[in-house]
Amino acid sequence: MRKLNICRLFFFTFVFAFFLSGFSLAQEEKISIIDVEIRGNKLISSSIIMGKIKTKSNDDFDQAILNQDIKRLYATGYFTDVKLELVDLKDGIKVVFVVIEKPRVAEIIIKGNKAIKTNELTKEMQTAIGNVLDGKLLKEDINQFKRLYKDKGFQLADISYKVELDDLTGEAAVHISIDEEKKVRIKRINIYGNLVFSDKRILQLMKTRSVGIFRSGFYKEEVFKEDVERIKAFYQQAGYGDIGIIPEIHYDIDKKRMYLTLNITEGKKYLAGQIEISGNELFPAEEIRECLKMCTGDTFSQYSLIQDIAVIQEFYFAQGYISAEITSHTTLDEITGAVNINYKIVENELAYIDKVKIRGNTKTKDIVIRRELKLIPGEKFDGEKLQRSKEKLYNLGYFEEVSYDVEPGSAPNKKDLAVMVKERKTGELSFGGGYSTIDQFVGFVQVSQRNFDLFNFPEFTGAGQYLSIRAEFGTERKSYSLSFTEPWLFNRPISFGFDVYSWTRDWADYNEERQGGDVRLGRSFGEYDRIDLIYKAENITISDISPTHTDIVDEEGTNLVSSTGITLTRDTRDNIYVPTRGMLIGGTGQCFGGVFGGDRDFYKMTGTASTYFSYFRKLVVELKARVGVAREYGNTHSVPIYERFYAGGANTVRGYEERMVGPPNDGSNPIGGKTMLIFNAECTFPIIEVIKGAIFYDIGNVWRNSYQFNLTELKSGVGLGVRVKTPIGPIKFDYGYGLNYEDWDQDQNGRLYFSITRGF
Repeated sequence: MRKLNICRLFFFTFVFAFFLSGFSLAQEEKISIIDVEIRGNKLISSSIIMGKIKTKSNDDFDQAILNQDIKRLYATGYFTDVKLELVDLKDGIKVVFVVIEKPRVAEIIIKGNKAIKTNELTKEMQTAIGNVLDGKLLKEDINQFKRLYKDKGFQLADISYKVELDDLTGEAAVHISIDEEKKVRIKRINIYGNLVFSDKRILQLMKTRSVGIFRSGFYKEEVFKEDVERIKAFYQQAGYGDIGIIPEIHYDIDKKRMYLTLNITEGKKYLAGQIEISGNELFPAEEIRECLKMCTGDTFSQYSLIQDIAVIQEFYFAQGYISAEITSHTTLDEITGAVNINYKIVENELAYIDKVKIRGNTKTKDIVIRRELKLIPGEKFDGEKLQRSKEKLYNLGYFEEVSYDVEPGSAPNKKDLAVMVKERKTGELSFGGGYSTIDQFVGFVQVSQRNFDLFNFPEFTGAGQYLSIRAEFGTERKSYSLSFTEPWLFNRPISFGFDVYSWTRDWADYNEERQGGDVRLGRSFGEYDRIDLIYKAENITISDISPTHTDIVDEEGTNLVSSTGITLTRDTRDNIYVPTRGMLIGGTGQCFGGVFGGDRDFYKMTGTASTYFSYFRKLVVELKARVGVAREYGNTHSVPIYERFYAGGANTVRGYEERMVGPPNDGSNPIGGKTMLIFNAECTFPIIEVIKGAIFYDIGNVWRNSYQFNLTELKSGVGLGVRVKTPIGPIKFDYGYGLNYEDWDQDQNGRLYFSITRGF
């Protein structure tokens, strides 16, 4: 028996091996593709289809490639069905792809629309004449039509479609039928179940409004959904984490009016209980706790919780622990009903900067960006330095956006800092103008480039230099000037610049003409401070003095005025163009004549201080003070009229004529003064996205003698302003009204000031 079993096993093993060898030989036998044919196509040419498949004549038969070819043909979107047929031939096989094409759209017919024009509807369609008909896209088009009608108040509009196929041509006609029904407006919004907040407060949160004199009252589904979520978020921030809102929609009998209902379940208000911090080994819990905005006893909300997690993250980031992980765990205290919070911290390693990479700059040179960064390779990450670097880059005025990213470096505790910028237009074509009884019409045109490069022909951009060419013209004056500044001389924080100018001014009682220039040299010290030196020389000519203007009759003729000045500045503003916080403090001393030459000996000292505050993130208050004193010395008997202080007008005390705040000569002719004191307070606030409003109060005066401050003689003005952000540049309007007009003030009805700047 045992021998018989062994024989059987040997026999079956032999047969199985023989079968496998025969199968392998069969597999190795190749089948050749003699021809490839396309059938069933009417609109799509065979050559286009052949270009989409990989199976070709004279290739070996490969089922896997054929399967992929079928998928590729489906992916074109041209066909509703693709089949494969194999025809045996003498020396191989023929492969036949049989396709059923989607029809091509021959015409689109829309009927029944009256409220919305046909061309407005077809603009919204993805389906178009000449394209392959796609049922999915056509349904999306119909849904878009329904949204358009709902936005116009046709909530009950019925829109349907049908497709007519021409079997001979393979083309389709799309017929869309619209039954607009009647417009439906929101008659009333009912709110039930609210006890904590009034109906009025909840309605203020909503963009959906009932019909009114100035409101259409149309219902928009997406807007209403956003309103519901906004109300929920409002309740949650107030501590009502279990808030529930069930919206309902009802119509009246004739379906002309809609009633919206919000059924609110407010739930319980939650307070923050015990706050614990765990996992912190480097910094004491109390130091971290001081940063938190939500404390024990405060209203608890998920929004505040997320904010505090971010605050702790920022705290560690500022210390260089950019990989610190912060998580929170909350538990409800069954006895007190408060929510206990535990912030768990995984501090990880201190991170150092490996490389600094600059991205996004197509015009600005890398060195211009790098020299503003406060962080360099090898240093630990410092959140404050990173924020300051961002502010300095924004203050250049070259970039719309500045952002950072952290990438893996050469070691686990080393990270690359990627600085990403989005460049903006740094050239400006500026122009402005105004009217006054003194100047008549006055305007200016200025072309400037804040990111100039003298040696980059022909673009002349990218090196961070400043170039300005300005022409000023008007009925009474004209001027021309050229200004150039290199902010980083030899790649050091030393600025060099010069100005060349020529201008004339026809005042009421005399004419003034100046030609000259100056050379400037400055240096930054520390983070916020700098010092600037300036030497100026100019020829000043006074002519055509009125015989009645006895105060300046001795100044007729030409004088060489030479001066050297020094300016100290401290600037902590977050943004020099649109500041919201920080201060700008500066003082300048100028010495005219003396050892520097010139025909007049006197000195001038001026000081400026501005501070900025922001409230509710968008309301910005600016407080500004200016003071100035001038005094003659040596053989000069008086400070010349062209170097005295003047006030009144757009840049000093608004609401008064230009230069008319101060000591007058005979009741109408300003002669300026040797002492100046001006205060300005201005509050700007958003009206809509591109428009800001402004409220201002100005007060100040100019006195005839040096160091003569008389606070009882201050003149003030109040007014309103508008700041408009337009595609061509910002526009500024101010209207000021004086509160202390004198008899000699020629215009006692307030004044309008405006300017516009255009970027390029």
